[in-house]
Amino acid sequence: MNIDIPVFASEMISQDYEIFHVDDFVDSNQTWFHYHDYYEIHISLTGDAIFLLDGKQFEIKPGTVLLIHDLDLHRMVSQSTDRFERVFIYLTSQFLQKRSTNLTDLEKCFYPIGDLRSKVLQLNPETLRDYLSGIIQAQTTSRYGEDIKVEQELIKFLIMLNQTIMRDDFDAQAQEIVGDTLITEVINHITTHLSDELTIESISEHFYLSKNYLSRRFKQYTKISLHKYILKKRIIYAKQLLKKYKSSSEIYDRCGFNSYTHFLQCFKKEFNMTPKDFIKKVYDNELIVTRLHQK
Repeated sequence: MNIDIPVFASEMISQDYEIFHVDDFVDSNQTWFHYHDYYEIHISLTGDAIFLLDGKQFEIKPGTVLLIHDLDLHRMVSQSTDRFERVFIYLTSQFLQKRSTNLTDLEKCFYPIGDLRSKVLQLNPETLRDYLSGIIQAQTTSRYGEDIKVEQELIKFLIMLNQTIMRDDFDAQAQEIVGDTLITEVINHITTHLSDELTIESISEHFYLSKNYLSRRFKQYTKISLHKYILKKRIIYAKQLLKKYKSSSEIYDRCGFNSYTHFLQCFKKEFNMTPKDFIKKVYDNELIVTRLHQK
């Protein structure tokens, strides 16, 4: 029996950043496609796994750093070692901008390079551990000054990542694993045609495939139905357009929704708020918290 894997939108409480150090086994059956309204830095220190990031698969090993752009769908696909130690750092754009200067733009490492938004780097694991040890150790106490020390260590780490990417000889971008090239093409097609009619019928005709075959193969690769994937991508795109145009009536059809009513229903179901509420939070520069809930 096929069971849809739910898509989660993760929650962040801090207005600036959150840091988590985790060392355990990852059950891929309990990992979901999810996305954030903020940036994520995912650092692997021990263990090997396969990670699906915006439709592409990457091998994760000690020293792998994922710079995950806000709103890019991602999930862990599998783990091949008993132990998997990693550090998650969640960052808001506002925090990076506040800590940047005219000379040093801390957000630069998240800027797109061509069509590349999220990035996967392979760095020296011991170098990473040295940088992160100060952050992790300072987090374990509540002594006077430790909160400032955590932020200082975090900024040092961000400077290193930006300097690495800015190098003229930068070649640390990890290679994509050759996976299902057909589904990768389908995902790219969806991403570049969100304003157009996108149905299982239209996509299967475009790729000269039967609907049943395409649906089955897509779900085997992504663990989510093609219909739900398209809907999630459109809702994510809607959030980007709402930030720019500040009017839901102007953007719903640009996201591929046939009616304004359907768009409102989908948006409210996804985020537990109306587009108007979302626009107000953006205008007031509030952190938008999306509760973890199943779809």
